Amino acid sequence: MSGLRKYLIIGSILLVGYLLAQYFSPKPTDWKQTYLAKDKIPFGTYILHQQLTDIFPGAKVKTVQTAIYNTLQAKPAGPSNYLLIAGTVKVDALDYSEMVKYMQAGNNILIAADQLQGILLDTLKLKVRANYSFRSKRKFPINFVNPLVKKEYDYYFEKGISSQYFSAIDTARATVLGRVQNEQANFVRYRFGKGALYLMPNPQLLTNYSLLKEDGMDYA
Repeated sequence: MSGLRKYLIIGSILLVGYLLAQYFSPKPTDWKQTYLAKDKIPFGTYILHQQLTDIFPGAKVKTVQTAIYNTLQAKPAGPSNYLLIAGTVKVDALDYSEMVKYMQAGNNILIAADQLQGILLDTLKLKVRANYSFRSKRKFPINFVNPLVKKEYDYYFEKGISSQYFSAIDTARATVLGRVQNEQANFVRYRFGKGALYLMPNPQLLTNYSLLKEDGMDYA
C-alpha cells in the first residue's frame, strides 16, 4: 500500500502542476472573424463600436443581429445610418426593396463584407476579387480618392486584409471613393434619392486588429 500511495501522491502532484501550468499559460490568440461589437478578439469590432459616439457625437447607437429587412422595418424615427459588417452578406429582393426605401428617404447604409451574395451583385453589376493567397504576407497599399481625405503616403495593412477589391462596378452609377494599389476600387458609393449605399469588400479594415494600429485608426 505504501508504494501505491506514493505513486498516487506523485501522480496527484503532477496533475495539479499540469493544471496550474495550463491555467496560467498565455491563451492562444483567437483569429475567428466574428465582426461582433462585443468581441475584443482581433477580428471583432469592439473598438469601432466604442468609437462610434465620438465619430457621431450625440448619436444613439443600437446593435442588432437581425435580418436586413427586419432591421430596417424597425428603424428609429428621423435620419439614421445602418452599418453592416460581416464575412458574408446576402441580400434578397425583400431586403433590397427595404434598403432602397430607407436610402431614398435620406438615410445611409454602409456594408463591409468579404462576400456579397444575392440580388445586390446583379442589380449593381458588382464583382469582388482578391489579388492574394491567404499564405501571402504581401501588403497592398490603399488610399482614398478625394484629395481632402487622401493620405500623402498610402495605408498599409498586414495579413492581406486590404487585398479585396471590386473587379467590376456600374461605372454609370458608382462613385469610387477608394482604391487598392491606386488602381482597383475598394470603396464605392451608389446614390439612392437623398441617401446612399457605401460598399467595402474588406471588413477587416474596421476590426480591432486594424484600429489598434495608427494606419488603421486613421483610415477608419
